Amino acid sequence: MNPCAPNRIAAISSLDLVAVVMEKLLHRQDGLPGLAVYYGPSGWGKTTATLAVANRTRAYYVQLRSSWARKDLLEKILQEMGIRPVGRTTQLLDQICEQLVASRRPLVLDEFDYAATRDVMIELVRDIYEGSQSSLLLVGEERLPHKLKRHERFHGRVLSWLPAAPVSHDDARRLADSYCPDIRVADDLLAQLVALAHGSVRRVSVNLVNVYDTALVEGWDEVDRAQWGERPLYTGDAPRRRGRGRPDEHPEPHPRRWRDRTAGPAEPGTAPPAHPRRAGAGRRPRRRTDPGCRRRRRPAAAPAGQLRDPPPYWHRRAVQHPYRRLPGDLAGNAHPRRTDNEPTTEQTMNAIPHGYKQDAKGRLIPLEAIKPIDLARDELVDDIVERARALSQALAAFKAGVFADIGAFIELSAERYDARVGGAKGNVSLVGFDGRYKVQRAVQDTLTFDEGLQAAKALIDECVHEWTAGARSEIRALINDAFNVDKEGKISTGRILSLRRLDIHDTKWQRAMDALNDSVRVQCSRSYIRVYERIGDSDQYRPIPLDIAGA
Repeated sequence: MNPCAPNRIAAISSLDLVAVVMEKLLHRQDGLPGLAVYYGPSGWGKTTATLAVANRTRAYYVQLRSSWARKDLLEKILQEMGIRPVGRTTQLLDQICEQLVASRRPLVLDEFDYAATRDVMIELVRDIYEGSQSSLLLVGEERLPHKLKRHERFHGRVLSWLPAAPVSHDDARRLADSYCPDIRVADDLLAQLVALAHGSVRRVSVNLVNVYDTALVEGWDEVDRAQWGERPLYTGDAPRRRGRGRPDEHPEPHPRRWRDRTAGPAEPGTAPPAHPRRAGAGRRPRRRTDPGCRRRRRPAAAPAGQLRDPPPYWHRRAVQHPYRRLPGDLAGNAHPRRTDNEPTTEQTMNAIPHGYKQDAKGRLIPLEAIKPIDLARDELVDDIVERARALSQALAAFKAGVFADIGAFIELSAERYDARVGGAKGNVSLVGFDGRYKVQRAVQDTLTFDEGLQAAKALIDECVHEWTAGARSEIRALINDAFNVDKEGKISTGRILSLRRLDIHDTKWQRAMDALNDSVRVQCSRSYIRVYERIGDSDQYRPIPLDIAGA
């Protein structure tokens, strides 16, 4: 490991290029566009150079992610600005534009390829530019200009297109001063590192760290190509498979470009020599009966007089590219070569294509055919649902944590007397030391009745029939009302249990009450947390609302 990791950025050519473009954006004339695109292959030092220039110019720097949506990008920009993101997407956009205008600082968006393939993200960045007229530097891979070309309104607002510069010998020398302190790296070894890097600054940096570590182990003060010898260097290529031997031992010829150069040119009229891997009589042609050979079936013809509609493109992909079967199964039952991460055909067919939205009936509607007010309503609903889910998860975590803390405190309090509390049921009130706040854990049982309720109802009916012989029918209705169901089809336990408070000494009535008491069952128990705050200096408390209606 390199103990002398560089604490500064080497002044390579990419750093100067980005600094020039940023200076051009900040001091552009009125009426000129304020967008610049810095593009190049991966590993060419774009992010490092952009970060260094952003620190110099006090620019806001945000690195995009593949999973970000519109609101995620706006929230990350506001967090970079030091502003707490609160509100809908339109409100967040206005806050960003106001901050860019007030601060007059540029905005750098790295990994912009993730946004270049989505129309809504492109339009959102364009709204940021149009609303602030600030300087925006977009950084991405080498195909970023081609991705932006199809967005004419965005492409036309770019002031400068800056390609990343490959690493040079001078850049390698500056990198060696940073990554290899106190070690002299010869020019021939630096030239070899630059040649193997193919323009990548990252590969040169990795090799310089390896050179520095090797020099510390070997005790070298200077390293050249001859002294380095045949030690491996990082080239970015994947390692060879094991069991193939050394790279210079028995190289495999290309199956199509192979030619026996030792035999000289072929005689006119004679066939060229056979490929070594294709020679031999033991190879037989593949047949359609082999498990690895699948015959593509032709789609059924349309009825006479009707035209057959082509399948959608996502279904056509699944049909034209079926999963092949493994040809080497000894039992003859080859399994599909599909991993768990690959989508199934049903998932591929049900995917919503880009530029469409699915309505309530499952139909795919193009975005251009949807009214702006409907899109705004859909965005508002999604925003509210997203915030509601986050709030619901926070309340669930708060409830679980409070119950656990109260239970642990009760056990801690019981340990003072060597007592053990069995179960978490029971109402508990916890009051602060100053008596200002109070927390209650309340447990409520839900009561229900079993089949004994029918026997109690029959005995009560007999009593009422004997007592009200010849009386009006309204008296019987008063008793029957207690056994009626509510709107949800449930019996009111409160009205039935209120019959037990009647002081009636009839024997049959007492048996009915006994049957009623025996039929009561506890269906479930629900626990609640109530938080109270004292009202001034009085002994009364008012609840702190934890629901939306009481907040």
